[in-house]
Amino acid sequence: MNAVNAFVAKTIKWFLVVAGLAWGIMIFALGALMIAAAFRPWLRFETILFATVEKAFIAYLFLSNLGQPWVMGYFGAFVVDSAIAAYGILYFLSDQGRPQRWAVGSMIDRH
Repeated sequence: MNAVNAFVAKTIKWFLVVAGLAWGIMIFALGALMIAAAFRPWLRFETILFATVEKAFIAYLFLSNLGQPWVMGYFGAFVVDSAIAAYGILYFLSDQGRPQRWAVGSMIDRH
């Protein structure tokens, strides 16, 4: 255990910097991709799929930690992420959120 303690003590600062940048870039990139998808319909399906899964997981993390004293500090993020995930689900239920080949009746129209 001393080796683990020494390793973490020596690397924690750079780990936090690198991991923080990686997640900061991912969040920024997802936001930029969502804006691009607003104007490029061919980007929408994959972008909204990724955003919905990611935001639903963040909402799950909040809900699964409701008994913790610190969790309410993330309430704002929970509300925003839940709204984005809910909209993503609505998108996939709509005709807009299904590729044409998945649409009901699309197989009938081809014959």
